[in-house]
Order: sequence, then C-alpha cells, then structure tokens
Amino acid sequence: MSRARTGLLLGLLAALACRRLEYRCEQDTDCAIEDRPLGTCEPNGWCSYAHDECPSGRLYGDLVGDGLARTCVPIDGDEGSSGASSGASSSSGSG
Repeated sequence: MSRARTGLLLGLLAALACRRLEYRCEQDTDCAIEDRPLGTCEPNGWCSYAHDECPSGRLYGDLVGDGLARTCVPIDGDEGSSGASSGASSSSGSG
C-alpha cells in the first residue's frame, strides 16, 4: 500500500473514531439495555434511565445528543433543556 493510501486510510479511521454516536428511540423498548431495567423513551426521542440523584428520577443515557447526555431529565417537561444537569457521574446505559 502506498504512503498516500496509508495516510488517507489512517485519516479516515481517525475521523470515524472521533465521531460521536447518538441513539434515538421511538418507544421504551428501544431503551432496553441488557444489564439494566428498561429505560424510558422521552418525548424528545432520547432514552433516560432511573437515577436517584435527579429531581425527576431520570437521567439521560450516554448516547443522547443535543448536549443532554448524562444530564437529568427536567421535571417541568421541558425536554430540550439541559439546565437541570446532574453533577453525579454515572455509567447509566447507552441510551
């Protein structure tokens, strides 16, 4: 393989590795993770999971977009806001 091809391949792999994965849901069963209780598919299409340290009792999963990953789901139903962020670190599911 030529040096140019090798460089291009390495660049492509690096770009793919840096891309953030996000996972949208349509129903609660889309938020199922093998070793955890069933999650909740929130109205905004992101998965959340039970979390005692959140006022709403739910924390967005790790694969949530819009800057909401690992933040508490707001109580007031304002699903687009990340203002109710939890300072707790959690390894709550991929969702």
